[in-house]
Order: sequence, then C-alpha cells, then structure tokens
Amino acid sequence: MEQLHQNEVHWLSNVLKRLYLTDKETMKQVTADLLGLQAQFNANPYYSLKIRSKDYNEIKVVEDYVKTWSFRGTIHLVHKDDLSLHLSARGHTDWSDYWGMKATEKQPWADFILSEIKAGKTTRNQLKESCLHQNMSEEHFSAVFHGWGGLLQEMCLQGLIAYQPTNKKEFIILDPVTFIDQSEARAEVIKQYFATYGPATLNDCAYFTSYKITEIKGLIEKFQIELNRLEIEKKTYYYLGELLSGVEVPEIILLAGFDPLILGYKDKSRFIDETLRYKYVTNTGIIFPGILINGKLGARWQKNRNTIVVKPYQKLLVRQKKEITKQLLTVFPELSIEFESSIL
Repeated sequence: MEQLHQNEVHWLSNVLKRLYLTDKETMKQVTADLLGLQAQFNANPYYSLKIRSKDYNEIKVVEDYVKTWSFRGTIHLVHKDDLSLHLSARGHTDWSDYWGMKATEKQPWADFILSEIKAGKTTRNQLKESCLHQNMSEEHFSAVFHGWGGLLQEMCLQGLIAYQPTNKKEFIILDPVTFIDQSEARAEVIKQYFATYGPATLNDCAYFTSYKITEIKGLIEKFQIELNRLEIEKKTYYYLGELLSGVEVPEIILLAGFDPLILGYKDKSRFIDETLRYKYVTNTGIIFPGILINGKLGARWQKNRNTIVVKPYQKLLVRQKKEITKQLLTVFPELSIEFESSIL
C-alpha cells in the first residue's frame, strides 16, 4: 500500500477486523464488543450497525436497545443486557448535589417522574408539562431538565429510566439493573477495550474510556489482566487475543458518523492525514461519516433526503467510485448516490 507502512497495515488490518469493518457480526455482538455506539445524533448508531451487522433489524434496535449516558459523559446506544456493565462502570448509585438541586430533594421528584412515565407521559416535553403542573419551582425545573443532564441523567445512571433509541426524546422505565462493584466493571471495560480496539496504547484506552492512566494501570494489575504487547515505532501497543498476519487493508471502507474507529484512539494519525483532520473532526468534536481509501480517510458521505452525497478530498479512480457506490447502496439500497468534484 502506498499510504501506509507495513507495520501500519498490520495494525490497521487487525483493528478493522476487530471493529467489524471487514467481518460482520450480529448486532448484539457488535454493540457489546464495541462497548456501545456513540449516539449524540440518533442516526449514527443505526448507520454503524448497518455497516457492521449481518442481522441488521431496525425493529429489534427499538425493542432491545436504549440510549443512556456512558463513556466521556456522552449518550451511547446500548443493548439492555449490557446496561449493568455500563452503569456499574459509571458507579452513580446515589443522588448528588449537582445541577443546583440538593440530593435530598431529588428522590420525590424522581418518584413523580417515574409515575408520569408509567402513566404514558414519556417524552421530555410531556414531563416538562407535568412538572410545571405540579408547581415545580423554576430552580428545580432547571435542575431536572438541565441541558447537560440534570436529574434525568442521574435517573438514567441509576438504571431507573433510559432514552428510547429514536428521535423523540422519549423515556422508558427499565427492568431492575444489577449493579456490580465499580472497579470490577471498569476492569471488564478495560479488558473488553483491548480485546476489541487493541492493539492500542494506554493513552488510547484513557481517551476512549475517560479513565486516568494510573487507574487503568492499577486495574490491570489488580485484576491480573494479561495483555499481549506489540511494539510499533517505539510505542507499546496492548491487545488481547490473536493477531492476523499477511492481511491487506481493503481499498474502500465505509465509516459512520462518530465511528468507533475514530472515537477509539487518541492517536488518529494512522488513518487520518493530519492536514485534513478538520474535514472529518470539528473543533466542537463532531465526527462526520467518512470513507477510508487505502487505509486513510479520503472522503466524507452525507445523507440528504433521498440522496447520499460523497465529498472526496482526493482524486478518486473510477473503480473506487464504483466500489464506494456499491457499498453505500448496500447500506442505503433505496437512495441515489452522487459525487461532488474532488476538493484538493
């Protein structure tokens, strides 16, 4: 490959396989192994599952999955069976004094909100109306419906409620979640990270999980997680399981917005040309859907109503356009594909 050195090909070919970008798996396996899918924008986890899953079924996503706060304090799509791990790793089992509302004041309002959801008032706007009719103070109203989380976030973190995986901002009441020790849960997260995202550095793991490196090292030692090592350009990479050898990176690979490949590593230089990084990752952290071309991001794609528009940042060969079109039609068979002129 022209754009990657051989050791980078070795790393990337293994990472692409482990992240189910070259070998598909069931939706449940994908979301479990990837530790959820970032869902800041509701469509992105659906696109990620379409790209990675061999049994994609939108109805099953709505039935079996929820959105809740997970890594880095952001919303992730998680299978209901995996909530115990995600919520235990957060370890938020008691009310806090955050959001301008005392811990002692939160339980009564949480009980009221649960009763309203049970009564069928499941959307955020409906709950706002109910709380206002209940003469909730302006201060408490701001605390419950705070833009960065509020009481509703704490209820999610305690496993009481979660968002439905739709655009409606609608809540459901969860079946009881079994919490385990936070350290045990975080050790399992670290183990799963290196099993799926490895080979990766400790810095990569800290970036993905938001855990401090000292904590990661301590949990690896405490729970005797035996990681394999790989040296690349004087950096130590860790992983679990077996690595492939002699496998080439496909010429074209589709990525969803906020794709795990981009979110999973602090060092993105192996698959993003630093001079073009701003084309794919904004200063505010928005990550656009992209297309790997020979192992490097070389184009973006965007869904506009009934059309997928491809925005190349390098000259595309005819065969590359054909393969991009083929892969996009596999994900979006009902849409048309358009290519903008190369933006060099």
